[in-house]
Amino acid sequence: MASSEAARTTEVSFCPPDAVDEDLENKCLICLNQKSVFLSAKKSYEHHIDVEHDIWLYPLYVKYLIGKNNEDFNGDEIYVWECYIEGQSDWMPLTETRYLTQVTRLYSS
Repeated sequence: MASSEAARTTEVSFCPPDAVDEDLENKCLICLNQKSVFLSAKKSYEHHIDVEHDIWLYPLYVKYLIGKNNEDFNGDEIYVWECYIEGQSDWMPLTETRYLTQVTRLYSS
């Protein structure tokens, strides 16, 4: 079988719509923390996803960098730009949030 035929017969599997809806409802798409983690820490999950990890802020920040002269970048902007160019998400707070870290520090003291 030719490679083009194999490519046409390869099945692509997507998450079922119910699973996507559940993730959107119960997981921060930026830090990947579950809604239950916020509730057990007595923190507002809605505040977190609407304010602290508003999903639209990240592409808007990249758009801002695209429109800015590279020579005017500060250190943080250089780092984010290089990650963006390399297709990496290291600049995003995946699995991290200060909102929960502050609570953890209070309880561990």
